[in-house]
Amino acid sequence: MNHKKIVGIIVAVLIAGGVGIFALNGSDDEKTTNNTSNVSVTQSEDGTIPASDLRTGLNNALREHVNLGGVALRNIYTESPDADASVAALDKNSEEVAALVGVAYGDQAEEDFLTVWRQHITFFANYTVGARDGDKAAMDQALEDLAGYGEAASTFFETANPDNLPKSAVKPLLVEHRDLVIATVDLIGAGDFDAAYLKLAEAADQVGTIADALAGGIAAQMPEKFTGDVNDGAVDLRVALNNALREHVNVAGVALRNVFTESPDADAAVAALDKNSIEVAGLVGSVYGDEAEESFLDLWRQHINFFANYTTAAKAGDQAGMDQALEDLAGYGEAASNFFESANPNLPKSAVKPLLVEHRDVVIETINFIGAGDFDAAYLKLGEAADQVNKIADALAGGIEKQFPDKF
Repeated sequence: MNHKKIVGIIVAVLIAGGVGIFALNGSDDEKTTNNTSNVSVTQSEDGTIPASDLRTGLNNALREHVNLGGVALRNIYTESPDADASVAALDKNSEEVAALVGVAYGDQAEEDFLTVWRQHITFFANYTVGARDGDKAAMDQALEDLAGYGEAASTFFETANPDNLPKSAVKPLLVEHRDLVIATVDLIGAGDFDAAYLKLAEAADQVGTIADALAGGIAAQMPEKFTGDVNDGAVDLRVALNNALREHVNVAGVALRNVFTESPDADAAVAALDKNSIEVAGLVGSVYGDEAEESFLDLWRQHINFFANYTTAAKAGDQAGMDQALEDLAGYGEAASNFFESANPNLPKSAVKPLLVEHRDVVIETINFIGAGDFDAAYLKLGEAADQVNKIADALAGGIEKQFPDKF
């Protein structure tokens, strides 16, 4: 795809994309749940919102920004056929990020922030196109523009929350974010996909620091609205499980797409996915011990292999192979739900297994859309899969908290 066309598409999406309005006006006699794609924010009858929702939502949205941004920038650099679709998915996430700002500061702040946020994505895209085309002047201009974004965004938060989110605290985090994403783009340009995926994961972890800082600052500013300790152990567990499982879906989507399209970074994406698998199992082990961690990691890796087998068979038009993979995935759902039921009476199979079946079905649909070359639908479905896995994360976190109330 011509680089002028892709930049034009980005600009068109950024200008034309609608602003997601996040109303917070519940009725007097019932609770209202306000949904972005990344979090359900429950407003109680008295107008309060759990601070844990805010922190979890910001982590989900900002980490997804990094993961989708990495995919979009990689697609722009390599002129991949799904570049347009990944840019559109990234802009949908931008609306979700801004909506969470709107939860705290209102509709006008949401609109203002969305404008600034979309600009910084354009600047990263400009750097990517400049790097791909060897245009040093364009790269330098993009870096200058990103520095201006850091100034504008940190000013935004300092103006909104001077006591808890001063520029001196926020701006260094934004500079660090910029540097990690630029390093990722440079590694993609060098063809070092192994290092690029590692750097992208580092950027995702770092943006979690930004999410936690924003959530903590907003909760401290508005304790009457955002209730509960935003940093207690139960919230830490919920955030960690949401982060790990959502990243599983995002990285798996890239890996399966790369397997189907025989992309040069397929091996690197698979390696990044396995790194995430170890992190997911580590969270299980932190609660249930080393033996449970090892057993769960074996199960978890198996289910990834089954999805890969389905993808390979679908690519080859091998219906028998696809059917076998689906049968194997059904077996995984049985085994994994047995694992959690055995470990925790608050996580019965009757509650866990339907969530795993739903996860399987949404991921399979994503693969089928990739196979059909319908990348717009594939990215939408992958976003749905990421949202759905947060239900699993929250169920696990809730069950574990009930089982170990003294620990969490």
